[in-house]
Amino acid sequence: HIPPVQLGLRKQSGWEISLLTAYRKLCGLSSTKAKEEYVKRCMACCPGVGVTFFRATQTHRSNAARTVLLGVSVEGVTVRDPKALGEVVEQYRFQKLKSWGARADGAVHFKVLPDPGYHEIATGDESVRYLLDNTATNNSARELCSLLQDYALWLAARRKREQARGRR
Repeated sequence: HIPPVQLGLRKQSGWEISLLTAYRKLCGLSSTKAKEEYVKRCMACCPGVGVTFFRATQTHRSNAARTVLLGVSVEGVTVRDPKALGEVVEQYRFQKLKSWGARADGAVHFKVLPDPGYHEIATGDESVRYLLDNTATNNSARELCSLLQDYALWLAARRKREQARGRR
């Protein structure tokens, strides 16, 4: 039940204690309430529930960890420090994410607009680059870009449905 990329953030005994404690507190609740509480607890102990993570190397920020986790979700891309239990370092929200692309060497790049409070890029549309860890698969960069494309299409379809409802 724990995302593989986060499993190593705690010792196995730490995960077992957290899971067993949560299980004991859920016993006796209705099925629906137990499921709601379970999801809340997962979100509390595992930052990034609902996010697909890719291990990568970054070089554009000298004051940040070189090895990072790129998290892709409906919000866009988050950059997390794996040593600080998934603390968000930067975020490239879809509204400020102009484009993305993958290269054969495993690099992925994002063209982003300034977004104070979410990332440090302060001028025009700048490109940031990450080299993905391809130990799990040769296609990590393409998988990340494909996932972003799926979210972008879903968001566009949702916006279209909402606009159609508004015209009624």
